[in-house]
Amino acid sequence: MPQLDLVLFDHREWGQLFPLTLTRPISGLRIGITTIAQKWSSESGKKVYYHSADYLAQKYPKPIVAHTLMINGAVLPTVKLLERIHSLSLKDVLKCGETIVAFKTKTYGSDCTIEDMIESLNVIEIDQIEVVEWPEDILRLNDIWIARDVNKMHSRDDHVDLSNTIIIGPKEKIKIGFNPKVYAYSMNTSDGPIHIGNNVIIMEGAMLRGPISIGDNSVIKMGAKLYGKTSIGPNCKVGGEIKRVVMYANSNKGHEGYLGDSVIGEWCNFGADSNNSNMKNTYGKVNLYNICAGQKRKTSEHFMGLIMGDHCRCAINTQFNTGTVASYFANIFGTSPSTYIKPFQWGEDGQFELTKAINIARIVHERRQYEFLDEDEAIISFLYNRYCK
Repeated sequence: MPQLDLVLFDHREWGQLFPLTLTRPISGLRIGITTIAQKWSSESGKKVYYHSADYLAQKYPKPIVAHTLMINGAVLPTVKLLERIHSLSLKDVLKCGETIVAFKTKTYGSDCTIEDMIESLNVIEIDQIEVVEWPEDILRLNDIWIARDVNKMHSRDDHVDLSNTIIIGPKEKIKIGFNPKVYAYSMNTSDGPIHIGNNVIIMEGAMLRGPISIGDNSVIKMGAKLYGKTSIGPNCKVGGEIKRVVMYANSNKGHEGYLGDSVIGEWCNFGADSNNSNMKNTYGKVNLYNICAGQKRKTSEHFMGLIMGDHCRCAINTQFNTGTVASYFANIFGTSPSTYIKPFQWGEDGQFELTKAINIARIVHERRQYEFLDEDEAIISFLYNRYCK
């Protein structure tokens, strides 16, 4: 049989992870240091392709050959799981409860549903997988995957001068990339490792308590307080107080204010002194708005802050309530916005114009020296037509 392409497919979990997956497949989500797709590529040694919504296919290409190894992009890889997947025959599908984990096919068709592809296959049950079904799962698994990703990295480079840095805990848990610009700050690895990527700037007085990952080219501002279980993606700027946050690439929270128990998408920006609540006054479990179902659902979490999709921005002094979901391309202002902020919302009840949204996206890409591609514009246009017309 020919060499199989590795295809990460989206299934029922994709809609459950809105707004984070409105602009990407599930496997584009970051957990720990890298995305799920990068983890599968690293573990398998293969380039990955995607089976996702049609409007994402230009940016996240589908395979062009029929012989494919299909893996659920919501499932996180392990060596043992990959071995189990490779042992499958063309007659089998691997499942864990209701979750379709993986199968092989030599008749892949981009227009086929996953159900069509597995209709006549024998089910093999497996247990104890790690799967991302809801946004809170990203936070639940993040510290575990920071530690796993760090363990696969080389030791800290000896040429990095940390003589002006306070280090508490094991030094071997510190992993620093190339060309860091790090000044008088403190790192505590007692509870987990600290990863600092390439070309990262950490300014004076910053305090980092692991497990933490700081992505390439990011900036940690003076006096910033970063608590554990936090991942900051590439090209971000962070200040103030951060706790148990996953922030994707090219987003800014550069000023004072609290952000906790939150997942923040790409190209987002927080105005100065913006804060979020992460716990109900009743100490009950937090509800989150389910965009696909059009109603709130109860989570199992007592601490949940803000779930923010790509291209959202908030004004100074914005105060987010516990369990707020900001969907996509929202311009948020007003002291205490609703716990569900609609796509392309402007203020409390206004709406972006499409041309203005595209122009802003082009500007923020250029500011970060990213090319604004035709497929980026096509995704914005598709979502605007879907949610605003």
